[in-house]
Amino acid sequence: MKVLKGIGNTILFIITVLVVGIALLNFFSSPDGKGLLGYKGYTVLSDSMEPTISAGDYIIVSMTPFEEIEKNDIITYQESENTLVTHRAVEKTDEGLVTRGDANDTEDVRRVQANALIGEVRWVVPYLGQVMLFMRQPLFIIALMVVLILSLLVSYYRSGKAEHIPE
Repeated sequence: MKVLKGIGNTILFIITVLVVGIALLNFFSSPDGKGLLGYKGYTVLSDSMEPTISAGDYIIVSMTPFEEIEKNDIITYQESENTLVTHRAVEKTDEGLVTRGDANDTEDVRRVQANALIGEVRWVVPYLGQVMLFMRQPLFIIALMVVLILSLLVSYYRSGKAEHIPE
């Protein structure tokens, strides 16, 4: 039984570290932010990079300098104030990077300049973005709060402290 409890605690610790790490990565991932240890993380919202990256996947982007981007690298860049795009660099020209989504038939109209580049996609975590979007829903947050409160109450009553409350 001790072994199972130890394994369970280890798994819980690993999950906690991963959740906290992803939360910190998201916190530092604004387009003009510093990132976390040279990385930023984003949830993909469109299927323009199918089959390589799908909507709902979570990408971890290395803040690679513009000069190091090469043909066929998958990059994330800021297209407008509120829009980030993750597409493949298909050519490097004097006007900037020519990009195209793997699922698209045509190249993107705008050329990516150095000041718009966020970095190169290093890892894709399938479905994690969908989970993160779900966790932002009010119903999930309420359910989580209820579970936490119930957990605290059960723990309190199991500890025996509730028996010592004067009436």
